[in-house]
Amino acid sequence: MFPRFSRIALTVIVLAGVAGSTASVPPNGLPDSGTPTIASTPDPSGTPSPTDAIASSPSASASPAPTPPPSTEPPPPPPPTIIPACPSGQCSSPVGQGIDPNRPVIALTFDDGPSAHTKPLVDLFTAHGAHATFFVLGNLVDPYSNEAAAIVNAGSEIMGHSWDHSDLTKLTPQQIRDQFTMTNSAIQRTTGVMPNAYRPPYGSLSDAVKAVSQETGLSIITWNVDTQDWLTRDAQQVHDWVMTHAKPNAIILCHELYESTVEAMRTAIPGLIAQGYQLVTVSQLLQAQGVTMEPGVVYDS
Repeated sequence: MFPRFSRIALTVIVLAGVAGSTASVPPNGLPDSGTPTIASTPDPSGTPSPTDAIASSPSASASPAPTPPPSTEPPPPPPPTIIPACPSGQCSSPVGQGIDPNRPVIALTFDDGPSAHTKPLVDLFTAHGAHATFFVLGNLVDPYSNEAAAIVNAGSEIMGHSWDHSDLTKLTPQQIRDQFTMTNSAIQRTTGVMPNAYRPPYGSLSDAVKAVSQETGLSIITWNVDTQDWLTRDAQQVHDWVMTHAKPNAIILCHELYESTVEAMRTAIPGLIAQGYQLVTVSQLLQAQGVTMEPGVVYDS
């Protein structure tokens, strides 16, 4: 039908076309560069697909943006560490102020309350940004429950002074134990505070008293300055005694039963502050010296 030469030429043309259609596609379907491609199906609506946009974007093959240099800003400082005035478990009431270690401390203490004089004393300390420790009798806590609560609410400290001012050295171990238990239960019931220390009436101690104190988890607080306010009952003499015998780490014994003591404090409190003293609780005073109270141990400064 065709001349022989024409058939041979046609055959050569067909074979050349087949070879040209397959030469650029390797068996694995990837281009020679080895870079994978994302196959996309045309959108029937004619809207380019996201992959189409990526493929056609001039920046798709651009080099990545350079990494910015590290910041030379210094890291923010850590938050300050706040040291509480009393470590957990070492306070007999909440205390709201810290202690300046560069200034001396004194603890004014008041025995034999609560009484009608408790609140005026508490108000005096609050007015001057100061605190005190009150050693109360258990049998007076309920009759003066508002006064007992005022001590704690003002940030001062409340501790026991026995149930009825009995000389503990003349009691049996069980009677001593009852004095502690009843007094602390009354304090906790009224104020929500469980004391971890007490002051023995008259400062009287014995081995039996110390043993029961240790057994019941109570430290013993005495004093190293006695105002003798119970003897003189004179405001000026009490004031003068406090100012004359004031010294760093003094635990000063007073009694809140006497109006003369309250009057003496009206001038003694600002007078001590003017001399540079911090008026603190017994727990704060001991903490300032690095002392942790232990049951059955006596502390007087």
